[in-house]
Order: sequence, then C-alpha cells, then structure tokens
Amino acid sequence: DFEKSFEPGITINYKGAVVWLEEKPHDTTTTSRTGTTTTSTTRTGKTNKPATENKTTPSTSKATLPIITGAGTTGIVGDMIAVNVSFDTGVQKSFDYTAKDIAARARLLMHKDSFKYILGDTASSMMLLLQTSSFEITDHHISAAISGKSKYSLFHADETLRIPLELSMQIVNSTLHIDTPVSLSNTEVTIEMPVPKSMRKTSKYTVTAAAFDENGKLQLFDTTVKDGIMSFKTNGLTPVVILGFAKPSGMGGGGGTPALAVALIIFGILMLGGAVTLLYFFFLRKPVPEPAEQAVSDIPQLPEIDLSSVGDSVDTDDERFKKGVSLGDLLNKSDDDK
Repeated sequence: DFEKSFEPGITINYKGAVVWLEEKPHDTTTTSRTGTTTTSTTRTGKTNKPATENKTTPSTSKATLPIITGAGTTGIVGDMIAVNVSFDTGVQKSFDYTAKDIAARARLLMHKDSFKYILGDTASSMMLLLQTSSFEITDHHISAAISGKSKYSLFHADETLRIPLELSMQIVNSTLHIDTPVSLSNTEVTIEMPVPKSMRKTSKYTVTAAAFDENGKLQLFDTTVKDGIMSFKTNGLTPVVILGFAKPSGMGGGGGTPALAVALIIFGILMLGGAVTLLYFFFLRKPVPEPAEQAVSDIPQLPEIDLSSVGDSVDTDDERFKKGVSLGDLLNKSDDDK
C-alpha cells in the first residue's frame, strides 16, 4: 500500500485500485488495562467512537474479480504506440481463451504524442484494463440500437450474444507503488481484441462492438474483423459490449449476403441478357437471304438478244418450198447436193 499525507487531518491511501479518504483523530486517549489496550477518539460534543475509513464506492457495474496483469510492455506501429492489456478472470472466461492468447492478441493503439502527454518522462507504464461488467444489456437495448439501420435489419435482438466490458487505462509505477486505473477521455484510440470464441464462426455471427451508458443506450462502432481479431476506434475509454448478431439462415459467411438476394441478382442478370438478345435479333441484326435465292443471285445474267430485226429475212424450208426454187439455183448445185 502507498500512503501520502497532505493537509493536516487528511490522508490519501492507495490500495490497489481502491482510493479512499481518512480523517485523522484530533485527540486520542489511550487507557491501559491488564492484558488489554483500548484506543478511542474524543471529539467535542460527541460520544467516543472508533476511527472509521470512508471509502469511495467502486462502480456498481464492475465485477470484483482477480486481475491478470500484463507485461506492461509497449510497441511502435507507425505513429502509434501499442499498449498491452491486463484483464480479470471473468473476461478470460467470457472469451474462452487462455490468458496467454488474450495477452498476445489484445492491445490498445494511441498516437505517440498522446502517450507522451499522459506519461511524460516518468518511469510509469501504461496498460489497457479489461474488466467484466455486471451491467445487463437487454433485448430492448439492442433493439433500440439497431432500429432503422439497414445494416442490421435482418438481425434479431433475442438471438444476439453479448459480453459487456469495462475499459480503462491502468497506470503502474513500481517505484511509487502505484497500480491503479485512470480515465482516458477525449483521446482517440483503437482497441483490438480476439473475437470471443462463442462468436468466432463468421458463417453464424456478425460481430460488432458498441459503447453503452448507465441507461443502456448503445452506440454501435464500425467494427472490422480479420484473422479472428476485432478492431474498433473510440474517443476515450467507455464501457463497451461485444455483440454477436446471429445471421438468419441463408446468409453466407463471407460478405453476409442472403442467398435469396443472390438468386434474385442472378435472375435479373439472366433477364437482362435475354432482353438484349431479343433487341439484337429483332431490331439491330440485318436479315440474311435464303441460300437458294443467294445462289441464283450469284449467277451472272446474259444480255438479252433482240431477234425482231432478223425475223423477216430468215426463211424456213417450208417457206422456200412454197415459194419455189429458181432454175439457176438448181443448175449451180453439185451432184452431192442432189
């Protein structure tokens, strides 16, 4: 424990994550008896009473469970500082992973300037603290959050898994014996943690994180899931709930598109293709001539001969017989012609 005195009569005691104020007695009288020692406090106008400790009441939404402390190490990711986590045993049970798996896959990312502003040049270390929340997120809370949002229109609140958590920043300084959570407000941070094992099947669940207040009002975060790690950004650290929306039957695991919608899209494409085909055959394509007609048209046409001009000068044998033969023609013919 760590104790530091300020003005007379006031002492602040640090005891793990609990802080309280204690009044020092003004007048103390000690009476000794055989084998017994009694200490009492005397105040003007009041009956002597034992000194009491007035402790601040911890958050009623936090469950008091053992904390698994992280290593307190940090890493650098571009302009961001990666801070590892501490968590209670309830978180480990809800996520259904070993402590080693959670410590290796959960972290907080903040800008290096914010990190330096909080810690300064001290020898303190910073860790993200995940604690189990006893606040009950009801179906009504979830229904109110997803109402009117097309992205979540196919989901049902009564089929949604939920794990409420308390997020805070833990400052540790072994020299000063400080190990206590602190608030972190107005600072954008990125939270990464493993998807709870109960929600890990992407074919069955869509995972989303949401902040909630003391009234259970939810604010859904844009959450990405990759390789079993969920990630979301938040301005400061607030209580959050991990939601696992059960996908209706027919929704695929990849993009979450219903099978019926896929079938309708395919049907629409086929109908469009048919319409384009009909348009081509009836309006755009020129008719092809029949094969027989095409063959006849390929034969070159001979020029027509006009016989009307020679019809009168040609005499047939009958016409010659009727007209008779001249004696000169007969004398000129040879014997063979006879």
